[in-house]
Amino acid sequence: IPHQVKNLQYLRDLLMESNRLSGTIPKELGLLKYINFVNVNRNELSGTIPSTLASLDNLFDLELAHNRFTGSLPTAFAIGNDNLLLLNIANNSVVGSLNEIYCSRNHRPRIEADCLEDITCDCCTKCCDNDS
Repeated sequence: IPHQVKNLQYLRDLLMESNRLSGTIPKELGLLKYINFVNVNRNELSGTIPSTLASLDNLFDLELAHNRFTGSLPTAFAIGNDNLLLLNIANNSVVGSLNEIYCSRNHRPRIEADCLEDITCDCCTKCCDNDS
């Protein structure tokens, strides 16, 4: 995903599932204030999940499953978007606890994550075994 994505300032949906994309998600994606839906499932994206995505107030669906993301989910998501309905980070190498980030919130999105070893999540909707 090129950094020039920031020039698509009125973009609402970014649907790039199963396109063999590689590289990272540019932090500039977090500048797209009108974006509602991001689906980059089933690619070869890597690196960490940018904290700038947490500031997208209109984002209601963030699907990052089946990639090669690493690191922990940014804590910015704890105070970020209250409109998020779905967060899918399953089948990645993301680690840490989602309890602090989401489980204590009044509004919780549907969360799909690898909860067996790498992710701690008492409120996750779906825990994957990292093989599906």
